[in-house]
Amino acid sequence: MATSKLTSKKKPASDPKVLEVVEVPDENHSVALAKLVTDGTSTAATLQTYAGAGPELGITELVAAMRKAGAETVAGNFGRIERMLTHQFMTLDALFNNLAQRSGRQESFKGIEVLLRLALKAQSQARTTAETLALLKNPCPISGRRTLRRGRSRSTTALPRAREKHKANQTNYWSTTMANGWTVERRQRQAELIRQWQPWEQSTGPQSAEGKTRSSRNAWKGGYRQQLRQLS
Repeated sequence: MATSKLTSKKKPASDPKVLEVVEVPDENHSVALAKLVTDGTSTAATLQTYAGAGPELGITELVAAMRKAGAETVAGNFGRIERMLTHQFMTLDALFNNLAQRSGRQESFKGIEVLLRLALKAQSQARTTAETLALLKNPCPISGRRTLRRGRSRSTTALPRAREKHKANQTNYWSTTMANGWTVERRQRQAELIRQWQPWEQSTGPQSAEGKTRSSRNAWKGGYRQQLRQLS
C-alpha cells in the first residue's frame, strides 16, 4: 500500500516595516490609505523608530496595539495613561537626582550651574507630570468665568479696571465695538488709531546698564550641549 508524506511549508517572515492591510470590498486603494493616515497609523512608524525594540517589532502588530490603547482611552479607561505618566514621573525624578549629584562633584562654578539648571528642568517636568496625573485622577470642575491657571487664578473682572487706564484719545476700539470678529473695516480703523497714537515714539528701550545687559540676551534660546561636551 502506497503511503504519502504530508509536508507543511512555513509561512515566510513578513517585513517588520511593512504594514499589512486587510482589503475591504468596494473600497479603492486611495480611500484605504486616507483612512490609515487620518486614523493616526503613521505615528506607528515614528514609535517603531524610537522604541528601540529592534527588528522584531513589526509595524502591523504595533498599529493593532496602538488602536487598542486608543479604544481604551475613548471608552474612558485611563489606566494605561496613568501608568505611563507614573513611569515618566519616576524617570524624571531619577534624572533630577542624578544631575543634582553630578553637580555637587564639579569643581568649576560653570559646571555646577549647567548641571543644576538641567536638574531643575527635570524637576519641573516631573512636577508637571505629577500635576497632570493628579488632574486625571481628580478632575477640577470649572465654574463661572474663572480660568484655571498655574498658581493664582485670575478673574476676568480685572480686565475692565485695566481698560480704564487708557487715555480718552487711545480708546481700545476693538473692545468696545464690533466684538464679533475682525472685519476689514475694523482692521482699517485699528490701523488708523495706531498711526495716530504712534506708540513707537514712546519706546525708549532699556536705560540702565542692568536692563541693557538683560535685553542683550533676548535672542538667546538656551542650550547647554556645548558646555556639557566640555564637562564630559
